[in-house]
Amino acid sequence: MSHQQYSPALTAATTSATAPARRTYLFGAGIGSSLSPAFHNACYRARGLDWTLSRLDSTDMPAFLERVYADDFGGSAVTMPHKSAILTHADHVEQQAKLIGAANTIFFRTDADGQRRLVATNTDVAGIRDSILTSLPASSRPTASGAESSSHIGLVVGGGGTTRTAVYTLRYELHCSDIYIVNRIDDEASAIIDDFASQGVTGIHQLKTPADVAQLRAVPRFIVNAVPSFEPQTDGEKLARATLTAVLERGQAQGPDGERVVLEMCYFPHTWTTVCQMAQDNGWEVIQGMEAMYHQAVAQQLLWIPETGGVDLLAVGRRGAEEEIERRAQGLAPL
Repeated sequence: MSHQQYSPALTAATTSATAPARRTYLFGAGIGSSLSPAFHNACYRARGLDWTLSRLDSTDMPAFLERVYADDFGGSAVTMPHKSAILTHADHVEQQAKLIGAANTIFFRTDADGQRRLVATNTDVAGIRDSILTSLPASSRPTASGAESSSHIGLVVGGGGTTRTAVYTLRYELHCSDIYIVNRIDDEASAIIDDFASQGVTGIHQLKTPADVAQLRAVPRFIVNAVPSFEPQTDGEKLARATLTAVLERGQAQGPDGERVVLEMCYFPHTWTTVCQMAQDNGWEVIQGMEAMYHQAVAQQLLWIPETGGVDLLAVGRRGAEEEIERRAQGLAPL
């Protein structure tokens, strides 16, 4: 597998607004309710492109790869259960996908030798990053330089793939020096910490109990909640919820120290969850998970076709997704 750096420029045929028709896909299993087609197809129409995105609900990787190498392939979103497996089929894996261990987007690039290479990346990073950054005033957004960046603390609730993505984003995109993981299963948290440590990423810790919260040197500035929207049932789930609650309450008691943000990644079956309400009640800025989904989809659009033609992709795609939600509320089948 190659790890050379690729030019961001696509070939002229795919950057032009007059590019020939291309097919893009959402490849995964159990994706019948995804809003990805509504978002992306709205963007294609607004850009004047004869491109389409369609669901490929399948676990058949060889059949998918036949489509990838077809002449009309324009790119694909990749979701479970293929986000890790797709890495082995790419010619080049970008840093974030490599460290996270999963990709959600593939596309072709031409390298310096004129060879066309299949690239795997993870735009969920952009989704988390941009949904948080756009919620903050420009003057308070974290930067890679400056003394204040070293004081930022991040926290993630969860133990799966989204947690790994959030850890990467908090460290490399939001410049958090320390990142805490709250999880009901110690082994899951330890596995994430050890995996990142094996790749030279340190400063990641587990936060186990409300008593641990009291010992933190400062309140996290950014929290990403990456667990399903269910009320806790087991003792482990209840302890994790109590630990998160202690963080949120400490944030309120300690008062403002720059804007504190909670990003709730879950948006199904409810876009406003119990955690959203808890965070709002304690004075935190709340970002709903749909925002992260929209921002990562914009990042995909720009990878597949970099030139926007002046179209506000976020606004257009959001409108397309919201119109699809309204259709379904009327009892119509998903498009």
